[in-house]
Amino acid sequence: MTRLNAIVAVLFVAVFVNAIAVVYIKQQSRALYGDIRYLQKQQDDLAIEWGRLQIQHSTLVNHAFVEKVAREKLGMKSVQQPKYLVLQ
Repeated sequence: MTRLNAIVAVLFVAVFVNAIAVVYIKQQSRALYGDIRYLQKQQDDLAIEWGRLQIQHSTLVNHAFVEKVAREKLGMKSVQQPKYLVLQ
């Protein structure tokens, strides 16, 4: 009977350790899932910002926009063609 008690005790310890391992793995899984959700949201936010920056870049490199800003904010004017007076 002592041998049977030893086997039962070993099996009980094995089941207990296994249960603790399952709980630990489940907790780790939940924590990692939270990290994944956070990183996915960060990826979405960065994709939105990237799109906004691409639109801003295309606006800033537009020559008409640059000319408008130069005229309105900096008070710049276009270079006028020189006028020549021909004397005879």
